[in-house]
Amino acid sequence: MFSYGEKNYFLSLTKSQTHLALYALFLVAIPIFLTSQLFVGIAVNALLISAALKYGIKKNFLLAFLPSFGAVAGGLLFASFTPYLLVMLPFIWAANLTLMTLTRKLVISLKKNYFAGTLLAAAAKTSLLFLSAFVLYSIAFVPVAFLTAFGIMQFITAAGGTIIVGALRLHKH
Repeated sequence: MFSYGEKNYFLSLTKSQTHLALYALFLVAIPIFLTSQLFVGIAVNALLISAALKYGIKKNFLLAFLPSFGAVAGGLLFASFTPYLLVMLPFIWAANLTLMTLTRKLVISLKKNYFAGTLLAAAAKTSLLFLSAFVLYSIAFVPVAFLTAFGIMQFITAAGGTIIVGALRLHKH
């Protein structure tokens, strides 16, 4: 199965490719199967931060898009889909990329303190999402609930992801 001649391609994935595939799987699956915005957000942000520290921009670019596909799929599967989410998708993608890019730049490239760097990146992600939601709310494109969902809740979940990854990094060393 999955072979050509003597070589089994399924089993020939490198460790890095396997890890990347697992990141992708979890980033899509978590928003589909978990319903709590708090738990989903913390888990997704932890994975995005962890990936940002592990991979370069090309792989992070791909991973930044996946959670929103999971959120849309989960909404369609479990009848909680809101078309307002579609309006926010480009901003969510940009915010995830901001979180990942700034985290990588501050922590890896500039060697800043992990917690300071990731919390600054989380604040940038939150600011982008909140400003986007605020503008869309101001022109009556999204409901007022989006101001909380894409404001303070985003910072709480990104900070939670920061703490989880930070604790794992400290435990590892």
